[in-house]
Amino acid sequence: MRNSVTSITRPGLLAALLLALGSAASPLHGQQRPLRLAIEGGWYRPSMDYWNERSTFAGIDRFDGSGLFGAAVVAQVAGPLAVRVSAGYWRAAVHDSTLSLPIEITRREAEVTLVPVGAALLVRPASLRLAGLRPYAGAGASLVFVRKQVTHVPVFPDEPPARERDSGRDFLATVEAGVEAELGPRQGLTLALRYAFGGYDESVGEDGAPLATERVSLAGSQVVLGFWWSPFR
Repeated sequence: MRNSVTSITRPGLLAALLLALGSAASPLHGQQRPLRLAIEGGWYRPSMDYWNERSTFAGIDRFDGSGLFGAAVVAQVAGPLAVRVSAGYWRAAVHDSTLSLPIEITRREAEVTLVPVGAALLVRPASLRLAGLRPYAGAGASLVFVRKQVTHVPVFPDEPPARERDSGRDFLATVEAGVEAELGPRQGLTLALRYAFGGYDESVGEDGAPLATERVSLAGSQVVLGFWWSPFR
């Protein structure tokens, strides 16, 4: 089963989200809250070039993106500068069925899970307004924890599944631009467009063959909608 992100990346949908944010926003008061807590949800479409182009799943199924979820704390540090510390979760899978002789049918699934933990520096000018929205920009870095699991499920004959697991970590860099709208004295919404740079090393080897290392690109775009709440007015 393939995922599709064509509808979420269309400019018309982004324009509608911006319009909805602007119409929902109450007048901005111009003050920067020293601390905000946020939850986020969106879509992340990493390249996953090894899996989509060179793995045994290539041409059969592909990683086309999946939901990205997370939480963050944003602290105002000086003037328009703020620091965001965040953690996220992303998971996607590809599938394949193979037939071998003597008659044996096996279904395979490769699942990749990413857990990025990082920080970003944001520039949020208090005096800048755009149709009731406050634009901002930023850049950051994350340590991303990677978990891979390949499951072989014999369909005929019926046997217990076999699982191959591997894990590691690497670094991602991100740049972003977005807008935020206040819904009240202590809460609001953000809409961000982010782009990630980086990847991780994948150990590759089957049927007793020596392990090789493939670089898997995680470069790709993210569309993230967030809700924040501040304990300070």
